[in-house]
Formats: sequence, C-alpha cells, structure tokens
Amino acid sequence: MQTGVDYYGIYASTKAAIETMTKSAAKEWANIPIRANAVSPGAIDTPMLRSEPQEAVKAIIETTPLKRAGTPEGTRVDTLLINY
Repeated sequence: MQTGVDYYGIYASTKAAIETMTKSAAKEWANIPIRANAVSPGAIDTPMLRSEPQEAVKAIIETTPLKRAGTPEGTRVDTLLINY
C-alpha cells in the first residue's frame, strides 16, 4: 500500500505522472521496439531529505522495505543496470 506524506502533494503527483507516462510509452512503443523505463527511488540520502525534520525522515524511512535511506550511488548503479 502506498501512503502520502504531508506537504509533498506536488512532488508526489509529478512522480506519479512520470510512472504513468512511462507505462503508456512502453505500451505505445512496444512494437517499434523501443523500451521505456523509469527509475523512481524512494527515500534517498540527499540534501532534500536531510532538510526535513528528523521525525518526518524517520517516518518516511519506516515505510521502506530495508528501513534505511538509499544512496545516490546506489541509484546510479540501478539506473545503469536497467539500461543493459
């Protein structure tokens, strides 16, 4: 189940738009064949996450499967692997 986070309506809606657009592109371009992928990480240890109140960060991280924030380096590796 996905849950929202206070004050992140615009941020969350743009992530949802990218996910929907990617799914539509994948279907539309499947016969060409062009593949469409999107990387949509959860909590990543960045200045944006660190600028949030610690209580909010703990609540966000509690919703992740590994119970920790990801790293920018890990996201780059995941993106590299999805393209090969």
